[in-house]
Amino acid sequence: MRELTLNFHEEPEVWDRFVAVSQQGSIFCTTPFLNSLGVNYDLVTVREGNTVVGGVPILRNADGSLCSQPFPLSMYQ
Repeated sequence: MRELTLNFHEEPEVWDRFVAVSQQGSIFCTTPFLNSLGVNYDLVTVREGNTVVGGVPILRNADGSLCSQPFPLSMYQ
């Protein structure tokens, strides 16, 4: 059985490396793009051992609530 762990606060460098090698990776998921949006975000990853095997950026409003596609290009994330 595989042991998976969930990380809600991945390091930006680790996240960008994951996006770069992911088949679904996109410039719209990289931290430079996310930083350009001017909103808070969480980098959530799933790890199998030390390897990131999945992830999702979660955009947040100033009050901490989830953003609901506030930006035209966020659909590509």
